[in-house]
Amino acid sequence: GFSRAKNINFSIHYDDPTSSESYFNEQPVVVEFKDALGHWNEYEVENSVTTIPVWFEGTGIADFKLNYPEAGLVSLNASYNNGGAIGTDSFVSFPYELSSYVSVDGNSSVGSCEAPLICNGFVAAGEAFTYNIQALTWSDQNSIPSILKNYRTDVSEKVSLTANVKYPSGNANHTPTVSLSETEYEHVLTANGNMEVSQTVDEVGVFELVATPPTEYLGSHSFVIQPAVLNNVGRFFPAYLKMIKVSSQWKYMADHDDFAYMSQPIGHHLQVQAQSMSGSPTYNYGLFDDGLISDLSYLARTSSDDMSNRVLAGVNWNGGHWGDKSDWNLSNEGVVDTSKLALSFSDFSFEKIVTNINPYTSISDGPFNLDNSEFGLEITTKVDDVQFKVEDFDGSISFNDEALFDEQPDFRYGRMTLDDIGGNSGTTLTIPLRAEFWDGSEFVINEDDDRSTFNSSNTCKQVIWHSEGATTTLASLNGSGNVDDGEEEVTANQNTPSGTDVPREQVRLWLRMDASTPLAKSGENPVACSGSDQDQPWLRYNWRQLGDEDPSTVVTFGIYRGNDRVIYRGESGLTGQ
Repeated sequence: GFSRAKNINFSIHYDDPTSSESYFNEQPVVVEFKDALGHWNEYEVENSVTTIPVWFEGTGIADFKLNYPEAGLVSLNASYNNGGAIGTDSFVSFPYELSSYVSVDGNSSVGSCEAPLICNGFVAAGEAFTYNIQALTWSDQNSIPSILKNYRTDVSEKVSLTANVKYPSGNANHTPTVSLSETEYEHVLTANGNMEVSQTVDEVGVFELVATPPTEYLGSHSFVIQPAVLNNVGRFFPAYLKMIKVSSQWKYMADHDDFAYMSQPIGHHLQVQAQSMSGSPTYNYGLFDDGLISDLSYLARTSSDDMSNRVLAGVNWNGGHWGDKSDWNLSNEGVVDTSKLALSFSDFSFEKIVTNINPYTSISDGPFNLDNSEFGLEITTKVDDVQFKVEDFDGSISFNDEALFDEQPDFRYGRMTLDDIGGNSGTTLTIPLRAEFWDGSEFVINEDDDRSTFNSSNTCKQVIWHSEGATTTLASLNGSGNVDDGEEEVTANQNTPSGTDVPREQVRLWLRMDASTPLAKSGENPVACSGSDQDQPWLRYNWRQLGDEDPSTVVTFGIYRGNDRVIYRGESGLTGQ
């Protein structure tokens, strides 16, 4: 029988990868055999022949242990008696696991953290970072695993790359997602055993990165290599914010030709989107905690004045400041897009300058338009240094803390005015009516106004002087409708009953724009109002230095005394003197 100690010649052959390949890490195979005393002895076997004394039991069998500190397919060759007996067997040495880390420009101290909420900003969504992956040996708790430089995969069997969302959590509006630019790679030999994969993610948040090796390695399924699981990678943040062009930035009233009066409520819509480097929306941004969302504020200014305190709106206005998760989860026409701050106001207004609250008194300024003012949004609290991406008219790109609306508004200080008029008693007098605005130096007819309305059923009146001493009047205004190119006219009549002497009188008649009653000065006759109003308070003006009030006309019936053309205008009290 084949027993007792025999000198066996051993050698190895590197089958895959081969020793001729670049970056091949040549390592010996370590074998252990028992001697006659039962002690294990360790020997290194290389591709050159190594003679080892092997103790065979009475059965002619010698057990041995084998350890190969690298990965790959290796053949172990044994011969005895100068080749009289030859044996060859091959084995696959598997990595125990893959390991990974991330880096940027060689800096591996960034990009991962112990818990999602304490992650600092890493890189922007769509910005490249390096995903480093190595194959490792097995190790116990007391040792550090080694990198296996000879591990590689086949072209047809690559390492799979996936990602899972760790932060933020989803809600009813959006379930957070993430996609990788590289979903697989071929692991090849490198000088240090580290595979560098240039990787990007399309979303914002904190993610788990998983590198899963093929189930088959060098034709063998005898061991499952553990995947590399890298927890809490991030925080990925938006590359920039983008002001989105909307179809109706300013929803002016119909027949107001692309303008609004100051203090007139109009529709106003704006949208800001958080985007990746490629310009794709980052829907996860609207699920971030409030402290991780940049604060935005409404911007209204001229070259010299901040006018943000003059803009108002109702629901979701928040004082013109937005930076909470809830702001990014608002419905826009029934749809919630968590990549957008989408705000729609039905009652937005640019307010007049108010010099007194009671009575309400304003002063004229403006107009404010593309030539002299800017409206938009500005970042007031910046997180992760995220800015607006702004494309100028010439196509150049810049990154700023503010962005203007693509369409700038036109706000005008307006008023409705009636001329004073005089004529014979008992006649119908025609009174010009105009919608005007302050052009910066004077009030001019607003030819862009075909909408502002008036209704003589809604009036107030006051007797200034009456030939019979009456303190009330039957005089009235007549006419209703809307201005045409800013102009129209109404008429005034005394409405004296038939068979009654027509008095001479001077009255003030108001067309009501607002529900309030004009004030009577001390010693004046009372003001009487009828009807309702036109709901156009923005067309009131401080005509009598008593605060803003409705447009009025002083109508004098009986300027002339009969046919002798004697003018009574100078008579005391006839014009309210």
